[in-house]
Amino acid sequence: MKQLIVMRHAKSSWDFPELDDYDRPLNERGKKAAVLMGERLLKYGTVPDLVLSSGAKRAYDTAKRVCKVIGYPKYQIRREEELYMAGLADFYRLVHGLPDEYQAVMLVSHNPGVADFMNNITNGVYLEVPTAALAVVSFGQGGWADLSPKTGETVYYSYPKAEE
Repeated sequence: MKQLIVMRHAKSSWDFPELDDYDRPLNERGKKAAVLMGERLLKYGTVPDLVLSSGAKRAYDTAKRVCKVIGYPKYQIRREEELYMAGLADFYRLVHGLPDEYQAVMLVSHNPGVADFMNNITNGVYLEVPTAALAVVSFGQGGWADLSPKTGETVYYSYPKAEE
């Protein structure tokens, strides 16, 4: 059974308006939220075999903070430029190309793509996907190339302000 962990980056800082969108860092709240979500993921018991992150600073920093908590080596996080401003086709293309040796894969990206993808791969409805939200989605038999709309089941969903 394959599991996909889909996460939106944590809260970013707007303190530096001269920075390009791609280069915006996390703010203090975002840094804490990334650690919190790493703790929740670890508590839930799903640790990815592979972590892919948008190359944007706020997404990559989110991935690094989560990975530090769950014990995934940060040097193994793969930056995927395709995850920056990814749409549905980009998410599917990336996932369909994953080697089947990986059982649990984490994607850290941006809205609206994250929300669109989460709504598309599951029967769930995510009206809002706040910053640092994540979903663990399980898929039945088959490989990554078999992922198609509405075939996933959300087994865990959380965000920083959720009651746990």
